[in-house]
Amino acid sequence: MRLLMVLFLVGLSAMSGATNALSQYKSYENSMLSNFGPGRVIRASNDGTTRWILYNEGMLGYSYAKLGETFLHSADIGYSSYIMSVSSMRGVYPYVGVEITVPIYIREKGNSNAFATTPTDLPGGSKLLSETGFNGWGVQLPVVIGLQTKSFYIQAMGGYAYHSIKDIFYKSATENDWSLTNTYQGIIYGAGLGIRMRNTFSFGLRFVMGDLNSTLRDPEQPGLQPHIRAKDFQSHYWRASAIFGVVF
Repeated sequence: MRLLMVLFLVGLSAMSGATNALSQYKSYENSMLSNFGPGRVIRASNDGTTRWILYNEGMLGYSYAKLGETFLHSADIGYSSYIMSVSSMRGVYPYVGVEITVPIYIREKGNSNAFATTPTDLPGGSKLLSETGFNGWGVQLPVVIGLQTKSFYIQAMGGYAYHSIKDIFYKSATENDWSLTNTYQGIIYGAGLGIRMRNTFSFGLRFVMGDLNSTLRDPEQPGLQPHIRAKDFQSHYWRASAIFGVVF
C-alpha cells in the first residue's frame, strides 16, 4: 500500500513537471511570436534561444503569361510553407521553403502553338477565340530561398510547372467552336519580392520563366488532326503575377 502511494505521488510530480514545462514553453513561444507574427517555433537551443519559426501562407492572385504564341490570363490560388531563421545578421532573416501555385486560366489570346500547318477549316486559322471562360489549369511548385528585412522580402525560385490549356477556335455563326487540349511541363526559375506586414498579411510580385515541353496536343474535332504537330516541342514561357496572402 505504501509502495502504491509512493508511485502515485511520483506520477503526480512527473505530470506536474511536464505540465509546467509545456506551459513555460508555450509562454516562451508566444513571447517570441509576438515579435515575429503567427507561426510555429520548431527548434530552440538549450539556453532558450529560438533558431527557426515555421510559417504557412495562403494566397490569391492574378497572372499574365506568354507561352509560345499564346497569351494567358489566370486567377491564382496558392500556398507556401517556409522556415525562417530568427538569428539575424544586421536585421536580415534568411528563409527557405516551397510555394505552390494553381493558376485557373480564364482567358487566352494570340495563336495556338499546336499546329504545324494552318488549319484550312477555321476562318481564323490558328488564331484563338479571345473570350472569358475556363481555358484550363496548371500547377507550379518551386523551391524558394529568400531574405527578409523588416517587412520587405526578396526570394529566388526554381522548380517544376505543369499546364493543361484548352485552345478554342471560332468556327462559324451556326456551328460550335472547335478546340484542342495542350499539355505543357518543364523546369521554371525566377524571383519574387514583396512586403509582409508583421508577418500576418503579405503582398508580392512574382516572375518566372522557362522552356516548357508540349507533350500532348489532343483535338476534339477530327478536322484539326492533319494540321497538328506530330512531334513534341518546346515553347518559351514567362509569367508575371501579383499575389495577396495571409500568414498563419
